[in-house]
Amino acid sequence: MARGRMDCEGFAIFKYFLAVHAGIDPETMLVPARIIPSTRDGHAVLVSRVDDGGRDSFFILDNRLRHMLAI
Repeated sequence: MARGRMDCEGFAIFKYFLAVHAGIDPETMLVPARIIPSTRDGHAVLVSRVDDGGRDSFFILDNRLRHMLAI
């Protein structure tokens, strides 16, 4: 990571590791990997589920985006 040579899967797994280390339940996260149809490139992100007062909210942490994306 210090050399800036991680791919999207490496970033997603690293974010997962940091979140677990920070106390976030691993059962609330997953790392999906898919093919982007428009480019035919593979891509992976970290998806996290957050209990928002009785209803679940989902967030995508993507190394291509500056901020979390609420879905």
